[in-house]
Amino acid sequence: MLRWVEPVSSSLVAKAKGWLFALEHRLARSWVSLRCELLVARWDSILVSRPVPSRSGPRHLLVPTVGMGNIGDQAMLEAWLDHVDGPVTLLLARVDSHRIPRRHAPRIDVVVAPGLLDAPWWRRRGLRASLRSLLPASRTVSIIGADIMDGGYDKLEAVLRFNMLTVANAAGLSTRVTGFSWNGRASPAVVRALRQTQPGTELCVRDPHSYERLVSLHLEKLVQVSDMVFCFNQTEPYEPIVGWCDRMAIAGRRIVIVNASGLLMSSTVLLDEYRYFVETMLADGFAVLAVPHVIRPGDDDLAACRSVVRGLEGDDAVLLIGELLSPAQVAWVASKAFATLSGRMHLAIFSLLAARPAAVLSSQGKVSGLMALTGLDDFILSPAVGLGREAVEAIRRIARDPAIAGVVQERLASLRGMALDNFVGLR
Repeated sequence: MLRWVEPVSSSLVAKAKGWLFALEHRLARSWVSLRCELLVARWDSILVSRPVPSRSGPRHLLVPTVGMGNIGDQAMLEAWLDHVDGPVTLLLARVDSHRIPRRHAPRIDVVVAPGLLDAPWWRRRGLRASLRSLLPASRTVSIIGADIMDGGYDKLEAVLRFNMLTVANAAGLSTRVTGFSWNGRASPAVVRALRQTQPGTELCVRDPHSYERLVSLHLEKLVQVSDMVFCFNQTEPYEPIVGWCDRMAIAGRRIVIVNASGLLMSSTVLLDEYRYFVETMLADGFAVLAVPHVIRPGDDDLAACRSVVRGLEGDDAVLLIGELLSPAQVAWVASKAFATLSGRMHLAIFSLLAARPAAVLSSQGKVSGLMALTGLDDFILSPAVGLGREAVEAIRRIARDPAIAGVVQERLASLRGMALDNFVGLR
């Protein structure tokens, strides 16, 4: 007897694929798998090891942060390129993750290696061979560390970046992690991967609190720097708001930048707090400029910022920037503001770089060290009930006391010098 066999529905197939992906993701970050990653790095180190010193190639191999619609990641990349000479091989996980600045394009080769920094070891055999093939043409390998090296977002990504440096050390190359923070809560596997890079890898730590946390690990090449964006040196007017800025100046309204992080704005509580802040700033006679710093699925600032100013579209003193700016445009926008309330650290840095004080929402243990460097320890805000009133008081304090902006101005030269320390030996 014949029977009809119903085809498996596409929704069931999609669910099965999603389940398998989630399972693999979890297995890849298990204790056993991360230990295997350390063994894989040792094996690759044996494959590339040079028994005697060898002349290296002329290129710098650079691994940036994730990018994908994040202005801070793009700004760190551009700051690195602006301060390092010579040909560069840029290793990306996706071809569209970063924009290559036109001023640097002639000297950059882009290599796209999907999965190299997040796929488990059993899927990376070919990718690892490709990476090993890049090393002979290189004389340095740099990882832009930012906030990913402690594994706070993803333990596997942190381990794989450290392992890449371990392999490059075995090949006789100069290696470093530039401008990174450390939350002090790294898993044992991440700490082991970090230790395996020593004594070969220079560890450029971007704030004093992270530095103190790492000192306890007794590492051999630890240097305190500041975030690379403190030496960002490009600026470009954002033409769509030039007229608005002029009108606000004529009206006597000082501009306050507001950023609502899509990563933090997961509850209506914060939305209410932000709306209280905006409405109070307007009542105080300020203008409000909502600036998204990350635009991508999952942690979209544009959606968060739009929800904050919804219903105020008819007020000329409120403006929402509805697209992702370039770092140079953000630098210009920050220079037009009086102060900033930011859920994103690098937007705060752009504000400070323009000598404009910033109040910053704390996340991932990285903000406290930044604010200690700038002398604004009192302007760290908690993303919780009461944020709105605390933020209002912060901006009012800045308005009452010009010395606060003076503190930022006084420290800029030192912060820039410390940022340049990320590139010692690369320039």
